[in-house]
Amino acid sequence: MPKRVLAVAVMFLVSVVLTNGGTGISYAAGQKETPKTPSVRSQEPKKVFDAHETHVRYHFKDPDMSFTFGSLVLGATVNHGCEIGEAFRTAANIKDGDAASWQEEWAKTARLVETRGEQSLTRGHRVSARDQLQRASYYYRLALLAMLPADPRLREYARKSRSLLKKAGELFDPPLEYFEIPFEGTVLPGFFRKARKAAAGAEPVQTLIMIGGGETFAEDLFFYIGPQAYDRGYNFMTVDLPGQGLLPLEGKIFRRDMQVPMKAVVDYALGRPEVDRERLAVYGYSGGGGFVPQAACTTSGSRRLS
Repeated sequence: MPKRVLAVAVMFLVSVVLTNGGTGISYAAGQKETPKTPSVRSQEPKKVFDAHETHVRYHFKDPDMSFTFGSLVLGATVNHGCEIGEAFRTAANIKDGDAASWQEEWAKTARLVETRGEQSLTRGHRVSARDQLQRASYYYRLALLAMLPADPRLREYARKSRSLLKKAGELFDPPLEYFEIPFEGTVLPGFFRKARKAAAGAEPVQTLIMIGGGETFAEDLFFYIGPQAYDRGYNFMTVDLPGQGLLPLEGKIFRRDMQVPMKAVVDYALGRPEVDRERLAVYGYSGGGGFVPQAACTTSGSRRLS
């Protein structure tokens, strides 16, 4: 294990309860306080602050859809997970606040862009095919939002998203590799892209592992910061832990000892020849901002996990 691993945890504020401030006692302007003046408690309901609530509406009036469209959809455009025109065309066909409509329209867009990507690949247009297959993968991922576990489309769309990103990954230079880490009777699936220097056969380089939180898939984590990590000379790796991706359908859910699967992930990374054992960073997003420091602080015998 390395002497040091930088564990970076990014945690989202879940909720802050706000009141109307002060003591709740009001007086008429200029009136002096007297013992006989009764206190008046505000009858307004307490407002619960939602960190996901946006102050600018992105097409939708529904706050959840607005947040998701602004962050997960439009936020992925910089990393080729989304195209602005396709995004707003899809949004225009979605019934505001209707989850079923959201799922149906994103699946339609995914199939359309997938077809275009396959056509580009057949014609030898590798760059166009790579970008279109990436977007199709992410659009299938978006179609999974708010989908219940019993819905047969959940497994179908998730597998489609993975297969398309794997196909797009083969068109990268160096490629985006799919891998599986054996773990407790199943596997932890993920993606790895070598840094430019590592792909050229140079010495091992710095590596960044990204860990997500609730309702995340390894496929969408790539579109968060994967290209930025590569541009800065990092190997980039992301993976599904128990509770993420399709693993809950296999009975692998979130657990108290998340440091156990985290250790399997770190050990896998350290076993790769292109990974510098002294320069390994783990970036936790959302719930991952709890898993990462938990793992970093956990000891096993005399040896620290990180």
